[in-house]
Amino acid sequence: MRTNIYVVPSLKAKEKLQDEGRAWAEEKGFSFVPRRKRTISDLMKDYGENFLVYSSRGPQIDRPEGSHFFSLNMAELRTQHIRKGQPDHLLTALQGGTSSDEALSVLDCTCGFGADAIVASFGLPEGSVVDALEVSPLLAAVTSWGFSHFVHEKDDITAALRRISLRRGDYRTYLEGEGEPHYDVLYFDPMFQRPVEGSCQFQPVRAIMD
Repeated sequence: MRTNIYVVPSLKAKEKLQDEGRAWAEEKGFSFVPRRKRTISDLMKDYGENFLVYSSRGPQIDRPEGSHFFSLNMAELRTQHIRKGQPDHLLTALQGGTSSDEALSVLDCTCGFGADAIVASFGLPEGSVVDALEVSPLLAAVTSWGFSHFVHEKDDITAALRRISLRRGDYRTYLEGEGEPHYDVLYFDPMFQRPVEGSCQFQPVRAIMD
């Protein structure tokens, strides 16, 4: 079932930012609504969990527990290490423990914040394909915005983001479908059923993740 997502501008958003948020919402098929000075508590009363706040950092998930917006997270440090020629555990696993120059097709079945998909897109040989799935509608929207709109100070990181194709969907349904692409690697890194409370970056999104 399709979930309607509402996009509201940040409290002090100027007209240009509001226009940007409206255009993005229309592109994604979401509903753009005026903020009218409503607080996060007000928005949750009006829309439940089905809203995103569009700010200068792009769409973000705002909840009493905190805010989540797109960033490279651990992918920032990992791509720096790769650039220096240091090994990355994910790339080593994807390439079967070898340093093969053969291109790979990878499906990240549980994309989440997107760090592993970014590392794969950045570090795999030229011609590789990285597709991704995320079942949470709000998180899929934020991460896909990052892949298609975030601009990094280094061009090769931005290029790696643009190469990732993310769609919202449950991998169980996707993998059982007929006519879907075949991949060399199916990658899974799901959320823990029993959360690690010390992982503070998950606090704002834990309630909406699967």
